[in-house]
Amino acid sequence: MAVKKKMDADTMAALEVVNMEKAVVLNAEDEQRCKEQTIKRIYEQIGKVKTMDAFEKIAAGGLIMMLKEIKEERLYKDMPELGTWQKVCDSVGLSRSKIDEELQNLEVFGQEFFAATAAIKIDRASYRKLRNSITDGTMVVDAEYVTIGEEKIPLSADHMDDLKEALEQVIDAKDKLIEEKDATIKAKDRVAQEKEKMIQKQAKEIAKYEGETTKKGFKPGEEALLKKIEALKTTFDGFYTTIDPEDNPMLEGEGATDRVKAAFIGVVSYMRTCVQAVYDTASVTCSVHDDDDSWLPEEMRD
Repeated sequence: MAVKKKMDADTMAALEVVNMEKAVVLNAEDEQRCKEQTIKRIYEQIGKVKTMDAFEKIAAGGLIMMLKEIKEERLYKDMPELGTWQKVCDSVGLSRSKIDEELQNLEVFGQEFFAATAAIKIDRASYRKLRNSITDGTMVVDAEYVTIGEEKIPLSADHMDDLKEALEQVIDAKDKLIEEKDATIKAKDRVAQEKEKMIQKQAKEIAKYEGETTKKGFKPGEEALLKKIEALKTTFDGFYTTIDPEDNPMLEGEGATDRVKAAFIGVVSYMRTCVQAVYDTASVTCSVHDDDDSWLPEEMRD
């Protein structure tokens, strides 16, 4: 009797294993049938949209949701004649970049927004501006509302006109901002161009000056110092005219007394002493002697 019970237990365990294996097979078959049905549905949908225009292909029949499923689940791997995401895009007659951008819009705005605005033809450039508006916080989109500033617009058919107008205002504001930025960039470019022209002009003048200096035989910096010395001479000439005793107003008229003339002579004598001292010091410093002109350039020698 005990042996029979043991055999019954073994039989039951074996039956359980068999049933589990059957369940696994049935589940796999169900999963395969489900996948085949999905692929069949996808092929049918692709066939429907091939004749539609670019906007209708995205908006009609939830195509974008179907493409999202294909890409995320990599179903194209099991689809004969396709096999790659690029071929899926080609099969619906849209570029891969277009579809990938639409999938990005779906992720950013959500399925509710996409479905609600299917009747509003929003082009790619406008979608980019709206995405930027979400990024910078100008616009917020959730499952029920689009919030722009203080205004909340329901995602329903009854408010499509309001939503369209609000979205157009956001897009126009972005266009204006882009225009202002472009104008600023152009203004900066103009300033930069004028600055570059000025730099080039100055560079030409410097090159010309350096060329003339080289032609004259000046060493670097020599001509500039000579000009400063010439300026000192001009200054002295101007001062000399005020102390020249010939036709000097200080030495003429009733006021030109002996005391005034004596004072004038005293100042001139003082100047002579100072100038002589400067000359003596300069002669030593510069190693110059009255009877030696060898230190001068050849064109300046007597």
